[in-house]
Parts: sequence; structure tokens; C-alpha cells
Amino acid sequence: EEVAQLRERESRVGELAQSLREAEAAYDQIRALFGADALPDAGDLWLPRATGRPQAGPFVEVNEAELPTSWPLTERGFITQALLAVAGEEHPGVDIAIPGGSYVRAVGSGTVGETGHDLIYGNFVVIDHGTTYQTRYAHVSLILVADGDPVRRNEVIALSGSSGRSTAPHLHFEVIQEGVPIDPLSLVTQP
Repeated sequence: EEVAQLRERESRVGELAQSLREAEAAYDQIRALFGADALPDAGDLWLPRATGRPQAGPFVEVNEAELPTSWPLTERGFITQALLAVAGEEHPGVDIAIPGGSYVRAVGSGTVGETGHDLIYGNFVVIDHGTTYQTRYAHVSLILVADGDPVRRNEVIALSGSSGRSTAPHLHFEVIQEGVPIDPLSLVTQP
């Protein structure tokens, strides 16, 4: 009788193991769909200091001649809205769907030109990358830098969110060249 019970339990364990394998395969497919396995330049990710503000001095090396070409997130995300500049409609950047609380990072080194909050962008960060380029990161939930802070390429500057005019967590990302919005995907490649 005990042997029969053990064989029945063993049979159930086999069924549970098969169910677990199927669930893990489905989870892997979902992760791949969301790009969770792609961490661009993860080895070159700079987390903010415990105070959330960079310190002046030799530790922060800013190269303002560097083009802003890194992906602005540590995850792939989904582009849900591209640059749009046609008669009557305008969207000066790209929207990238990403879970709230994801790392938002500087696409190139520079200086924080402005941080703030407005009704459309919600919480936002603008980085000056020398004399030609600026980048804007909007709808973030938490800003980790302050106006005038030097930042390096891939430094985490904010956490993604859904502030301002937003219906779901995402990052609104703009590249501005000499005061004019350009397609961010002309400089930055989605992983």
C-alpha cells in the first residue's frame, strides 16, 4: 500500500515538474518579448551615489564632445510612439513602454540643464551634451540628479514612471539638436 502511495506521489511530482517546465518556458518567452534579457552596456552602468547627486571632482568625468548615442534604459522596452512632426500633429520624441521604477540613464555625458515638473511632461530631466545636443527624459517617477550636475554616459538619472500627461509607465525621450527635435533613433539604436 505504501509503495502504491509513493508511486502515485511520484506520478504527481512528474506532472508538477512538467507544469513547471511549461511555465518557465512561457516566462522566458515573455522576458524575450519585453527584452528583459538585453541589458545594453550593463557593465558600463553608473548608478547614482547614495545621496543621489554626483560629486564634483575627478570621479565624474564628463566628455561633452561625446555624441548622445547610448540607449536611455537598461532594458529594451517597446517603442509605442515615434517622432511625429506632420501638419497639425506633433510628438517631439519617442515613447518607450517600460515598467515603472526602471532605470533611466543618460545617453551621453554632459551637464543637467534642467529638472522639473510640468503638466504634460510630468517629472523631467534635460541634459546638455555640449553646444549641439540636448536630451529630455520625461514622465519619470523619481529624479536622481539636480540642475548643474555633471553626468556621464549610462549614469542612472531617474526612475521611469507615469507622471504628467501619461496613461501608463513609459519614458518619453527626446534628442534636440540646435533647438530642433530630431528623431532619437537617428542617433540611438534600440537593443
